[in-house]
Parts: sequence; C-alpha cells; structure tokens
Amino acid sequence: MTKPTPHLVHVARNQQAPASRAHTQFNNLIKKIDKHKQTLRAWMETESILNNKLTKDFLPQHAKVGDLKADLAHLLDRAHADPLFKKRDRDKLAHLITSLASELLTDFDRADLKPLYDKHNAVDFDTEEQ
Repeated sequence: MTKPTPHLVHVARNQQAPASRAHTQFNNLIKKIDKHKQTLRAWMETESILNNKLTKDFLPQHAKVGDLKADLAHLLDRAHADPLFKKRDRDKLAHLITSLASELLTDFDRADLKPLYDKHNAVDFDTEEQ
C-alpha cells in the first residue's frame, strides 16, 4: 500500500500588509544577534592576532628585561663592596638591590637571586614571603 503524498499549500502573504509588532521585534532581535556575531568574530580574530604577537614579540622582550635587571642587580652588588662608597651610599645600593631582586623573584621566578636578596636584606626572602 502506498502512502499518499501530502500536498503542501503555500499561502501567499500580502506584500502590502505590515508585519505584526511581534514579527518586527523578532526581526530586530535577529539583526542585533547578527551584529553581535560579527563583533564576536572580530574580537576572536583580534585575540588570535594579539596572542601571536604576545608569544612572538612581547615574551622574549620580557625575558630580556628580566635578564638585564638581574645583571643590574649583580653590578650593584659588586659596587656595594667597593670601599669608595660610604655607609649611606651602600644602604641606598642595598635598597636598590633588594627591590630589584624582590621584583625578579616574584615576577620573573628568578630563584638564583635569592642569595643576593638575603645578603642585602635583614630578613631572608622566604621568611618575608610568609
């Protein structure tokens, strides 16, 4: 036995009749959704570009800054031992060394600078962190 094929009836909409209020609201919401989708797509593309730039350009430069600051801390440590500097100057150098070393220990995970920090600070780094 064969099934009868259903006949679809298309009702032609009057082109002159205005859309209902609900239909207009629906269309406006669909337009807003499309705008938001485009904005989201643009943000995602921008995020991808920025992530690439971050890994390619910024992170290596950030590491170089950390290395240069560590070099500066070691240079200041060598200068601290110079008898040319008076006690007040050595105190200033010690303050600069501890602030640089502290920043490098916390922001750059440079554990190699702990002895330098401990040498110039009354309290060692681990105790101060607690």
